Amino acid sequence: KKEKKERKPRLPSAYNVHVKMTAAEWKGAHPDGEQPEGGAMKHASASWAQSFLNPKSDSHDEAKATRVMAEYNKGKEGAASEQEATPSKKRKKPEASPVEEEEEEAVSYTHLTLPTKRIV
Repeated sequence: KKEKKERKPRLPSAYNVHVKMTAAEWKGAHPDGEQPEGGAMKHASASWAQSFLNPKSDSHDEAKATRVMAEYNKGKEGAASEQEATPSKKRKKPEASPVEEEEEEAVSYTHLTLPTKRIV
């Protein structure tokens, strides 16, 4: 088994913050513990298109989004500075292994997938 590498926590995305805010708003409006139809994630994702945190939304407010994200990430400055300082790492594609000199012939399995009797 591969050993899991210990990773530093990432800062939440704007969508993560939107989901948390939407869940908190729902809980505040429904203290009896009632769940939204389809669940909390479906409820949050339905309102993401119009959220001020969504950069693709017509109602996107950069100043307000920046302020809310900063408030939400308060106390997580260490992770933020490390995340900003560390350039994103792109995974390298594995190099193709050299072809061995002795290649095996390809085998066709088509005959195994054909029906043996006619089904009526």
